[in-house]
Amino acid sequence: MATIAAIPCPLGLAVAGADVGDRAARILPWDIAADLLDDPTLSVVVVDDIPAWHHERILAAIASGDPSAPAVASAPTREGVAGLARRPRRWARTVALSVLAGDLSAACCRAGFALPAPDDALAIARAAAALAERHHGLIAVRARLAAEHPFLGDHAYQAMPGALAERVVLAGRARSSEPRPVVAERRPVADLLGKVARFACRRADTAAAAHAILAGEVEWDARGRLELHPVGGGSHQVGATTVRLGVGGLHSEDSPGIIDGPLTDLDVASYYPSIIHADRISPPGVPDFATSVGTLMARRLVAKRAGDRLASEALKIVVNSLYGQLGNSRSGVWSPPDALRVVLTGQLLLLRLIDGLLDAGCDLISANTDGVVVRGPHRHAADRWRQETGFALEEHVYARLVRTSVNDYVAIGADGAVVKTKGAFAGGDDRRTASRSAAPIIARAAVARLVHGHDPAEVVAASSDALDFTLWRRARDMTWSDQPIAGSVVRWVASRQGRPIVQATNGSVRTVAAAALLVDDPTTLDLTRIDRAWYRDEAERLIAAVVGPAPDAARQLSLFS
Repeated sequence: MATIAAIPCPLGLAVAGADVGDRAARILPWDIAADLLDDPTLSVVVVDDIPAWHHERILAAIASGDPSAPAVASAPTREGVAGLARRPRRWARTVALSVLAGDLSAACCRAGFALPAPDDALAIARAAAALAERHHGLIAVRARLAAEHPFLGDHAYQAMPGALAERVVLAGRARSSEPRPVVAERRPVADLLGKVARFACRRADTAAAAHAILAGEVEWDARGRLELHPVGGGSHQVGATTVRLGVGGLHSEDSPGIIDGPLTDLDVASYYPSIIHADRISPPGVPDFATSVGTLMARRLVAKRAGDRLASEALKIVVNSLYGQLGNSRSGVWSPPDALRVVLTGQLLLLRLIDGLLDAGCDLISANTDGVVVRGPHRHAADRWRQETGFALEEHVYARLVRTSVNDYVAIGADGAVVKTKGAFAGGDDRRTASRSAAPIIARAAVARLVHGHDPAEVVAASSDALDFTLWRRARDMTWSDQPIAGSVVRWVASRQGRPIVQATNGSVRTVAAAALLVDDPTTLDLTRIDRAWYRDEAERLIAAVVGPAPDAARQLSLFS
């Protein structure tokens, strides 16, 4: 199936092919555009400046030759779109770019593409087509969902993951567009959960943490804001580690450093969906919610074992998004007490796992929502927890862990290679995260020193890829050199010839970057203008956050000074 991006503009319909690149990018007169859209094998990608269904209504009017459609397409408004007659589309499907890649400008930054000007329809079409090609696998995954769940209709290509998951669970039943009224309430945790004996721990420290939750209270307001009030506060010493309890899950307060192994990372597979199914948690009005979640999980497991990647990934989108809908006030399955049941049960069962591991002689190295990292004889305790809960534990062995906090670390395998990076270290020797990270050269240079013993200055000096140095963020209320930044995103590199990026919000002013050179297109950046010393220094700061600051004499300045 051919895929194009289609962007209406005053001159006609800007189109670009996702398969053939810039040579297919052009602006078509409206009559030629109508012929192009009259193709039942065509997939059309639209940018969400207006809702996807508004785009489809406009394009269907263009395809049918409606004389009023070009004016509406050139400057679409809600009223103008509503004035167009509803017509069936003549192409196969309309895909919202946002469900594939998010915001167009942010997606271009992540992909390393040029930022299209807001008024350049042809550049927007090229970028959208390139992003569609980059995410063609996700389109295929959603096509599989559409094939297996025909009732999804166009939502398979236009709904965000949470809303899509909800529609799958509702299995074609009407989804309420009005949020269910919720009454603010404060309740004892033990009353909310029931059957609290199953959370009993043997050790005094884990038992105290569990008691803090079970003897405490929870509350939610009419807007769905959740709070946990544990007895004795939310911070508890468990083993040699401090853990924090809250509505966001259980997290350890990890000190910086390098931890030698062997270490075992135990992650609970599909933790929150597993709790929903096992505890029969179903929001009001959806009595089969838990059963449906269990069925979807079982189907995904079958697909995974059969090597059916598309089906497995399609069901993964659904399964992993369902818990969030319980806490989403715009969802038809919104239920604050059920969201709390899931997250609190998750913390208490994780404490049970930690209890068994510590009792078996393990050291608790880290804990984070749905898993733990331990050192020591874990096998028996992990197997017993699996049997008690029925949940799957995935195991990964690390030789070392380099970290600054629970969410910022590098995991090193037995062969000395980097297995995983996260947070501040994302992109350091890990290509899976490098494409999503800002200025990955900082993490790469830090990992080079911490893991491989290389000089970070040499790593920074050796790079000839502009994307290694680009930083970006949302440009709300920002100026560059005292001039307002017009786009939704700003991208820059540190440069000695740069100017400050400043953000003024709610009366406060802060400097985002002291010396920034704006980068619309990384392929045209003059690399000699990059202040590589700044990136070296940032890498050194990240290294120092792990091992402490180096003596001045040890600093490598020769490449930059």
